[in-house]
Amino acid sequence: MRASTLAILLGLSSLAVGCTTTGHFVIPEGTELEVYKRPATVDSDGTVTMRPFFWTAMGIPPHGGIEYRLLKSGKTIKEGRLRTQFRVVSIFWPPF
Repeated sequence: MRASTLAILLGLSSLAVGCTTTGHFVIPEGTELEVYKRPATVDSDGTVTMRPFFWTAMGIPPHGGIEYRLLKSGKTIKEGRLRTQFRVVSIFWPPF
């Protein structure tokens, strides 16, 4: 009984760890996007997929939210915060 319960919990936790966060961005040509202090790869359609963020990224700008920066030649040309949406699953499995 204990082994099967442990196997189920491990299986569910592996699904939760595999979660991602997706956003769509339009950025100027020749710039790089950094989201939550991580470099972001922008697909040709403007999609960015990243690992979930920690609870410190929640909230509504200007004081809360996910930090972003647009970089050109290593210099910041724009920075700010993105609005977030609360995910109920984060109560039970915070992204570490």
